[in-house]
Amino acid sequence: MELPFVGRSAELEALRMFNEAQRPKPLFVYGPEGCGKTRLLLEAVRRFKGWFPDGEALYVNMLADRLDDAFMSTAPGLAEFLGRKAAEFMARIPGVGDLVAGAVALAYHYFADWAALGGVARIFVVVDEVVKALGVGHVAAKAKYMQSVMDPTMRSEKLRGKVINYVALTSEGESRGELLRHTYVELGYIWNMPRGDFEELYHCVRGLHPGPAPPFEDVWGAFGGNPRALMDLARYGWDMGKVRRDMMVRVRDLVARLGGYRDVLVRVVEDVDYLYHVDVVRDALIRYNLAMPLLRGAGLGVEPPVDRELGIGRYYAWQMPIYRELLKDALRG
Repeated sequence: MELPFVGRSAELEALRMFNEAQRPKPLFVYGPEGCGKTRLLLEAVRRFKGWFPDGEALYVNMLADRLDDAFMSTAPGLAEFLGRKAAEFMARIPGVGDLVAGAVALAYHYFADWAALGGVARIFVVVDEVVKALGVGHVAAKAKYMQSVMDPTMRSEKLRGKVINYVALTSEGESRGELLRHTYVELGYIWNMPRGDFEELYHCVRGLHPGPAPPFEDVWGAFGGNPRALMDLARYGWDMGKVRRDMMVRVRDLVARLGGYRDVLVRVVEDVDYLYHVDVVRDALIRYNLAMPLLRGAGLGVEPPVDRELGIGRYYAWQMPIYRELLKDALRG
């Protein structure tokens, strides 16, 4: 049984508004690992026809293992059509790397042609895991391509009057620095679920995974609203110790690599905004997906308020509160 979609009303409204008019730049969305970026954008794609009866939406998963899972669209038959075309492309050019990454440009091309012929007035394309599929060094070129498709002056005549908007998702914190160097992208982020929505999800998960579970307050204090961490906890039989041990492997590896910066790490445990002052530690915590920068004013929907108890600062935040506690334990050990 699949979990129901819970909450995220502010984020969905932000995505609806994003598609009301032609945007000048593609929106690249980052956020904590497991915060629900993919689930949110899939829900936006599913709701798109309700928002805009004259539009169609397409979701492309660039890390799909099979072409059958690579495309999802509101347009009947479009996902299957793109899958066939991508398979034909891959058959002609073997060994070009990741299956969908090699075919995705062709998918864009066929989608645009289909929309022009079908009389669609509004097009929304979501590209998932673009950075993991292409690598940080190549993501700027893909962003530039998206921006050129969105620019009405650079399209063919048959597409010139249409609204065509792109959103790309990434869980790679390093990509933010690369993208900030360019003027042809817009950056935004999605945070973990707010407390009320997360509590509703917690009770839904309890219904699917019965058993002795930690009280909600403990789960909130550890995960700060991260839905994937909640699901992992349930799959581990609600064993918080098992979750902590698995996470600690990554934290101890980080501490070992930053042996010369223990004093800095102690300061960061006390105040995550101290990352602003030490590039080496900041870059490592972002690369390990333990912390992330907060571009205040660029949050998609509700931005997290400063909350020292949850490890959320003005400029940086722990992706989950448990990471700060694990780092504190690792430094003691």
